[in-house]
Amino acid sequence: MNSSRVFESYSVYRLLLGNEADETTWTEIATAIPDTNYTDTDWMSLETGLYVYAVKANFSNNIQSEIGRA
Repeated sequence: MNSSRVFESYSVYRLLLGNEADETTWTEIATAIPDTNYTDTDWMSLETGLYVYAVKANFSNNIQSEIGRA
């Protein structure tokens, strides 16, 4: 089995604070982001609440990283 991997992009998710453990409640707001920065242009139109962001790195061979939160 070939477990080599090459970085391809990031996926960015927005979620309400407290929902970190339930990925089914997350909103994927960006896919295939090649850079290390991203601006959520929709945040001003969101319902009032405390939001956090999660990021996953996407690699070749269909490998995805563990979650990074911000």
